[in-house]
Amino acid sequence: MRLITFFFVLLFPLFLCAQQKESDSARLLDSARRPSGVEKPNALTMQVIMAQRPATIPEAQWKEMMLKPVNYSLYPIKISQALVDTIDATQLDMRYQYVFVGE
Repeated sequence: MRLITFFFVLLFPLFLCAQQKESDSARLLDSARRPSGVEKPNALTMQVIMAQRPATIPEAQWKEMMLKPVNYSLYPIKISQALVDTIDATQLDMRYQYVFVGE
């Protein structure tokens, strides 16, 4: 009886703490992926995304596809030195993955 009480008193609070930490970390991870109030990228990022559109994909379909959070890192946006020289790269949306390419 004492052994069962010991395990219940010791392990049950540890189990509850572990469950709480998992839910907190999941909530933090979700908020890091999608900041509150920010749904669409800013205008500069949207222009860079639309400039990367392949000719075979319609504009509306590309825009819809790139606005989905799952595609933020699946389709990296290629940027060159010339592009970095002409825009303020600090204003690009950091949710997307950028790849620096040669010209």
